[in-house]
Amino acid sequence: MTSSRDAAAGLLFRPGAVVEDEPVPAPAPPPPARSRVGTVVCLVLGLLAVLRVVVAAVRLPPLPAESRIVDGAFATIAGLPVPADGPGEVAARLQLTAHAALTGAFGRYPDVLGGARELAVVAFVVLLVAVAVVAGAAARPGAFAALLALFVLAEPAVVAVATLGPGLLGATWLAVGAALLVQRATPVRVAGAVAVVAGVLTAPPLIVAVVLALAVVAARDLPTAALAVASVAAVLGGTLLLVGPATEGRVHVPLLVAAAALAVVGIVRGRRRAAAALVGVGLLVVALPGDVALPLLVATLLVVGTQVVDDLRVPGGVVPLAAAAGTGLAAVVLPAAWSGPGPDRPHRALATWIGTATEPGAVLTVPPGVWSDLVRDGVPARRLGPAGTLVVVEGTSTAQDRLARFSNGSTQLTVSPATPVTAVPEGAARARAGAQLDANPRFDAPDDVRAVIRTGGVDARALLVLGGLAGRTDVTVTALPVVAGEDPARPRHQVVLGGADPAAVDVLRAQQAPFAPLITGTPDALVLTWTLPAPSAVFGR
Repeated sequence: MTSSRDAAAGLLFRPGAVVEDEPVPAPAPPPPARSRVGTVVCLVLGLLAVLRVVVAAVRLPPLPAESRIVDGAFATIAGLPVPADGPGEVAARLQLTAHAALTGAFGRYPDVLGGARELAVVAFVVLLVAVAVVAGAAARPGAFAALLALFVLAEPAVVAVATLGPGLLGATWLAVGAALLVQRATPVRVAGAVAVVAGVLTAPPLIVAVVLALAVVAARDLPTAALAVASVAAVLGGTLLLVGPATEGRVHVPLLVAAAALAVVGIVRGRRRAAAALVGVGLLVVALPGDVALPLLVATLLVVGTQVVDDLRVPGGVVPLAAAAGTGLAAVVLPAAWSGPGPDRPHRALATWIGTATEPGAVLTVPPGVWSDLVRDGVPARRLGPAGTLVVVEGTSTAQDRLARFSNGSTQLTVSPATPVTAVPEGAARARAGAQLDANPRFDAPDDVRAVIRTGGVDARALLVLGGLAGRTDVTVTALPVVAGEDPARPRHQVVLGGADPAAVDVLRAQQAPFAPLITGTPDALVLTWTLPAPSAVFGR
């Protein structure tokens, strides 16, 4: 009996025998072939991608949400009242606060925004590594290198990840979660789930993307027609953004068109799940206000694009060579993006002007982002508030009654009275008073100073004070400087006296508002500054 059983077992398990009752499991797909050239090109392009984002982070102007987050984080660290957060910005502010407190990022750059952009670059590096882990789990390095080359060459994609906001930080957390969830170890997967929760808490609207991803994973089959309709909707939504009032639509549209095109290719190549995820994130970009979903769209494009390129089944050396060619193009684009002058930093000049040309108790209303820079530059926070007598406007301004202007273009800062001042024509009165001062034998000044005084180019308060002073003692005016940032055509309100005696200084200190000047310098070069805004009528008082 035993020998017959052994014989049957030998027949059943001998090579070539077919088992009818138990299905033979399909062999596991072989891991993607790894190319050393592709890996090296990936590393080089990854470095170029980071440098490209660094350049963009240095040059891009701040976004409104970014400025609010920066002000809130700076105020928290400085122990000042925290300005109101925008919708969904609390978690991003807390993360920036932690980064700046641990690293001192706010003190390393010409402006406070630099510390926020540092965190944006760090977040992008983490995002890129996580995307590489997810994409490399089922694709060749050369395919990912090809997508990295396209990223470096694509300005809209770079811009989408170069500024700090809930969208970038949330996408980074989600990418880290995805990279951990594709691993096999249970503790690592638990950490991945925690990262996903952190991403949703950082950018709550991205929960739609998480739900979509879970639905795509759970679905066994996805109809091609539905994906095609969604692709068309993404393109139409992007077009509406382009022609609509949202200026950021010009960045959205190229990414949406690329996402729709890549989704169609994914459908054709049988990558329905990946295409669905891509189209879903594209629709999320169309539906959500602002740019909260753009970084996630860029990350999804890199992952899905890598899978689509890997499915092309081209010869093994073609993709790495194409990626190497992209590396050359990227190396050309990077210096071009770096060339040209960097953005101007006018907040320091504004801080100096506030300290020398305005009343010590005057309050200025400043835009978000500029507030933290001015506080760091030494302007007391109590002088920067929502109900100021002076208003600072960022960007091009057409205010006719502006008091000072610093820089030009998008970084321009313009100071104007909060309440428009009705100007009283006093040019003729200033000219008459200036002629009288010029004719006083106790008054002395260079010819260029006398010319400005005679033509009424000096503040009326200065003329009256100098005229009264010349009735008591000798007065020597050595210069009438134009305060930095002010229009040279405005009446000069800063006067430099030479050799003022103590009695003259006492007379100046005894003046009352609005005639009392700010006194700085030394007796040999006494600087008198009458603050702005000037009274609308002086000679009529």
